[in-house]
Amino acid sequence: RSWRVRWTAASKFADVVGSFSSLPGAMDILVPAYEKLLQDPEAEVRTAAALNLADVARCDALVKMDEGPSTEGEEDIGAGGADD
Repeated sequence: RSWRVRWTAASKFADVVGSFSSLPGAMDILVPAYEKLLQDPEAEVRTAAALNLADVARCDALVKMDEGPSTEGEEDIGAGGADD
């Protein structure tokens, strides 16, 4: 792939998010794509993505947050635990 295409995508990503954020599931695809642009091998692409980060963050998109592993059924290992 051409780095110029990735650079253009990185520099216009806030517009993309703004256009597609209302579609169900769009952010599930867009967020990983933006993360890849931020980690691109070409410095120009990473720079364009980083410079656009504030605009992307200001978009009114809803992003599902991963709540991590369930702690249901786990014991508290604080004071008074078996290792004390």
